[in-house]
Amino acid sequence: MTTSGAIGAKAIGPVAPMTAAHVANQLGITVNSLRGWARSYGLGPTITVGTGRHKYGPDDVHRLQVMRHLTLAGLEPAQAAQIAVEVAAHPETAELEAVSPQSQAHLRLLPPVEVSDVERAVDKAITAALASSFAKTVSALKASGLFLDDDGEFDPIKWWLELALPALAGVAERVVLNPPGNAPEAVVTAAVLRVMTEILNEHDHWIRGDGGLPSSHPARFQSLVLIFAPPSDLIALQAHALALAIVVGGAAARIVSGPITPAKVEEVIELTRPAVVVVEGSENDGLLAQLALQWPNLPLVAARDAPAPDADFAALVAQVRHVID
Repeated sequence: MTTSGAIGAKAIGPVAPMTAAHVANQLGITVNSLRGWARSYGLGPTITVGTGRHKYGPDDVHRLQVMRHLTLAGLEPAQAAQIAVEVAAHPETAELEAVSPQSQAHLRLLPPVEVSDVERAVDKAITAALASSFAKTVSALKASGLFLDDDGEFDPIKWWLELALPALAGVAERVVLNPPGNAPEAVVTAAVLRVMTEILNEHDHWIRGDGGLPSSHPARFQSLVLIFAPPSDLIALQAHALALAIVVGGAAARIVSGPITPAKVEEVIELTRPAVVVVEGSENDGLLAQLALQWPNLPLVAARDAPAPDADFAALVAQVRHVID
């Protein structure tokens, strides 16, 4: 869609009739959302194939593309659907002036909005987790090629903030009627951890091929980062994300789990001799005080409770890396 001249001149996907799953994938939304638009706003498929089933044609997809652009830009779905139907009623080369003045005002104000590959990956991961498909959730989360830094290397911070965390949040926000044994939040959590493991394995493979030291090499533990997650955070995904970023950056990192008593803390510190200790959450204030008292020369980084899981994550990684360096 453009703000002047032809409106929505570029339709997505092939000319052949498309299934709901295909259209949803092209638009970067879930099949349930697509069907909801069909029920609520009449933006459903209009082509009947030989089996009697309905599929989406080019005009259907054109309306949905306009709808998607407008909702991403902030319009209410009902208003976006009304404009999408009006715009798509004209040929794809229709001029802006061909639609109503009210629609013109909205369309002129809206910049072109493209659905990014990252958004598609997030939606795929959410859809797969809601369907309790572990393999498909892992596949959607393994989009490491989308998260490269200026040197063309994988950036674990971007991956966590832009893909993993939104997928986790997206699943957590859904109300689902699950049969026994189906737990979408458990699926996406396990998938995130699996992908972290695979990213680490790929990192080690690349490091070995380049003549470097893999993450498990003893020499890397001279720069060990020890991470204490809040006791109530049983899975400690953010701690794992922090550890992954530290390891990919060239140091070593371990997350301390299990019941932590003052005696156990002392045992762990004496055993590992970390270069820096990260203490997450206000729950660990007592631990932080113990560490500062018993090991006054040990660098400590306190990651205080944040209003959102992604708040200041990149700054935390940078702070830990700075202490190591």
